[in-house]
Amino acid sequence: MVAASVDIETLRSQLIDGQPCPVCGSESHPYAHENPQLNHVLDELRKAHEAIEHAYSDHVSSHGQLSQAVPLLRQTLEQLDGELAAKQRELNEHIRQWEQYPISEACADIEPAHKETWLSDRAQKLTADQKKVSERLDQHQHLQDTLNQRQQTLQQLQAEHTASADAVKDLTRDIQTRTERLANAKEEHTAGNANLETILAAIQPHFPDGQWIANWKSQPEAFLQSVNDFAAEWKNTTESLDSARNNLKVLQAYPPYQVHIF
Repeated sequence: MVAASVDIETLRSQLIDGQPCPVCGSESHPYAHENPQLNHVLDELRKAHEAIEHAYSDHVSSHGQLSQAVPLLRQTLEQLDGELAAKQRELNEHIRQWEQYPISEACADIEPAHKETWLSDRAQKLTADQKKVSERLDQHQHLQDTLNQRQQTLQQLQAEHTASADAVKDLTRDIQTRTERLANAKEEHTAGNANLETILAAIQPHFPDGQWIANWKSQPEAFLQSVNDFAAEWKNTTESLDSARNNLKVLQAYPPYQVHIF
């Protein structure tokens, strides 16, 4: 368009009065040097051309930018597709896990818009139930602890009872043993008394004085000591007598030295 306006200006500068115009054939050229209307058209054409050129430059720049952005956008799309596939797999896994819970069947018929509210109410109810169960578990644990303490006390009492029973058995056996020993001692005492009576009856003829029995019973230790002293004296006397007899036999064995004792 600008090139056309330049050609028109060149053609106008070459027009000569009296010679025909190569375009229209007229020999009169009133607007050869100045034409306001044509100048206005040319100005509008120039403005339009500049606007078009500016728009074209913008489009070319945008095209270049878009051409450069296309690989990045394709790469971004591929990355987003991969992320979308991963998210979809993750979503499918969550859905599979969700479907394993019994609550998924309970809320299967609830509209998605109301499901969150239903789940919130359900969670509050379950929380309240869980609190009650926890309180019951605490009570049960307290009772269990009390039962364990009482069982320990019972075991301790049973151990003490067993020890006491064993002690009673030991005492019973000891009493029985002592009773048997006492019975044996009584039997031995009875037998000893009987033997003593027999001995007393046997030695009574050798002790005409019956006072020694009373002395023996009243002061047994002193009587025993006197008997021992008597026995020792008797032994010494007997030994002296035996020695004298031996000396006598020796003297009698030598006639020149016989001594007429009697």
